[in-house]
Amino acid sequence: MNRLIFLSTFLFELLTGAFYFGVKFSPARRRWQTAASFIAVGALQYGISMLNMPYVNLTAFILCWFFIGVFVYALRIPAAAFHAGLLAAIMMSTEFVATFLLKLFVDIDMNDLFFGDTFNLMILSFMAKIVYFIGVYIASRFSVREKSVRILAPQTLPLLLLSAATLFVLSGMDETVKRYSPDRPLLLIFSLASGFLLYANLTVFAVHEYTIRL
Repeated sequence: MNRLIFLSTFLFELLTGAFYFGVKFSPARRRWQTAASFIAVGALQYGISMLNMPYVNLTAFILCWFFIGVFVYALRIPAAAFHAGLLAAIMMSTEFVATFLLKLFVDIDMNDLFFGDTFNLMILSFMAKIVYFIGVYIASRFSVREKSVRILAPQTLPLLLLSAATLFVLSGMDETVKRYSPDRPLLLIFSLASGFLLYANLTVFAVHEYTIRL
């Protein structure tokens, strides 16, 4: 049952990422190549997730969406890195908002989510991916449809640093929760901090899109 929940989660995650790129860019490949690329990316991420190694999963997520940006949408490397990093920052921050809030009320083992309680995993997956889609949808509302040549390295690199910083900070929170079992006030602070990081990334993205309109 847990494998089915994980599979459903990754399908939803894949469709959410496809929605984000589809709103902002036009594919540079044929339809069958685009479909095959998304299927390959989804299968690879799901397979890696079975290893139950969070940081390997996160790295695979970023690299897979970086590949989608470069190969399917013909983005320049800085732009592909920025959008893959932004998706990862949104995904991780929304996941942690849901996780820390749920942990306030339910005793869940952060080190063994995959083999843990099925009901808790189902609730956590549902909450995390719904909030993830909402975050991506909000980003899409600010998004300007553009060609890959419009985004250059000087514009994109500073924005990439925020996504990278977000991932490092959230990873630190994750390690703290796993190792020290913090009390409820700290979990609430971590949940709010994750929400603020999500807000910061969406705000910077909105400013970035506004500059493109000028």
